[in-house]
Amino acid sequence: QHDDEEKGMSAVIPAPNQTCFNGLLHAYAIVGGKDAGFRAEQTLAWMEKLYETESLATQPDNTSFNTALNAWARSGHPEAPRNAETLLQKMIALSETGHEVGPSEETWCTVMNTWVNSDRSEAIERVTKILDLMEHLSKCGREVKLSTIPYSIYIKAWEREAQKRRGRHKQECGDMILQAVGRMQSRGIDPTPEIYNSILTALREISAINAV
Repeated sequence: QHDDEEKGMSAVIPAPNQTCFNGLLHAYAIVGGKDAGFRAEQTLAWMEKLYETESLATQPDNTSFNTALNAWARSGHPEAPRNAETLLQKMIALSETGHEVGPSEETWCTVMNTWVNSDRSEAIERVTKILDLMEHLSKCGREVKLSTIPYSIYIKAWEREAQKRRGRHKQECGDMILQAVGRMQSRGIDPTPEIYNSILTALREISAINAV
């Protein structure tokens, strides 16, 4: 009789679904910690395996991927920006095969911010490459939204890069910040007052550093 009761209980336990896993991913992103990104990636892989092998409703969606990216962004792990960009590349590849998953502006900006907030020496190069790719895909008619937000992150990236440089190399950072306005306007994006304020703040910081 005890065995029959256990079987009855197991029969009413619902199978895990996408919503359950997205809740778990959200918990990792909120709590953070050095292993948050790794746990989130393991959860994505678990979702994919259950979907493919058990036919469960666990296929990762945009929320799944974006939440995993947030887990990387908040982890503070040295490899977070690189792993976040790898996840972005996976989303791009999926979208190219007609998959419902595809990077949104939130996705791109999360990865850019993860680089900006890191201490990695290649941060400015990667942020620039990501913005270049966004512009290229947008020009090719792909579903990539360009607004002022990624450009504001780009400006912040150059401001932080200026803190690492000296002399004329620091001034070059200011030149790149000023060029951001031209990049935006050439793509039909009107710089907002917030963008101009960001530029002025960045240039003021660079001038202050030069004066030291």
